[in-house]
Amino acid sequence: MQELYTYSRESRLLTPGYHLDYIPDLMLEAATSVTALSLDENNITSLPEEIGNFTLLTELFSVCDNALTAIPPCVGNMTKLTCLRLSGNSLFELPNELSSMVLLRTLLVDHNSLSELNRCFSTMTCLQVLSIVDNKIREVHPEFGLISSITSLRMHENPIVLPGPEIIDRPTAQVIDYLGRIRKHCFH
Repeated sequence: MQELYTYSRESRLLTPGYHLDYIPDLMLEAATSVTALSLDENNITSLPEEIGNFTLLTELFSVCDNALTAIPPCVGNMTKLTCLRLSGNSLFELPNELSSMVLLRTLLVDHNSLSELNRCFSTMTCLQVLSIVDNKIREVHPEFGLISSITSLRMHENPIVLPGPEIIDRPTAQVIDYLGRIRKHCFH
């Protein structure tokens, strides 16, 4: 098993490119001492329920470039997490339980098969970077207008119809402002 890096106050478990088909029990046992977990570039097809025991993750949870089709709801237990990277999988949807990740600053779900984004994102008021490049998303919900903290919003290579291209091509702040105005109009 790759190194378990231990620093003065944090532990990182990094296993990129180890051709893992599943997460070994030895890794799952580290749940109470790990603040960053990267399982990038493996062959993992599903995450076990025990992944929700990594409640001390603050820095990073990354499962990029695997073969995941779903993320279990228990990932929502990672309420202290600031960076979630799920790019390069075959995800069709994200669990609503991600709404408990209110400290999340970075969310990358590029190169998946997402057809929509949950409205749970409106609770992520610290979110600064959201990248949904190369999915199947057709509509961006007005609830995204609540997330005024977003400074980088990447949405290209999606068949987005709402809001239209005249809005999507504008700078991030203008898109968020537009969605906020639409939300107020629709829901008040």
